[in-house]
Amino acid sequence: VEIPAKVSESGKLFGSISNEVIAAALKPQATVQAKSIHVDAIKTTGDFSATVALHPEISANFTVKVIAE
Repeated sequence: VEIPAKVSESGKLFGSISNEVIAAALKPQATVQAKSIHVDAIKTTGDFSATVALHPEISANFTVKVIAE
């Protein structure tokens, strides 16, 4: 999933990308709960690995790509 965000000249985000933002970006493909998404803190642009628990026994891996807005 690709998420545009406002960044400083050094490439750091103004804030961070939350699980709620990621869940909203995934909405066209699938409806997921924000609390079921596991990802390290995202504070810069780039690609980040994430996992979403779809069911207690089923999870899916995906990439969160943060780009400058």
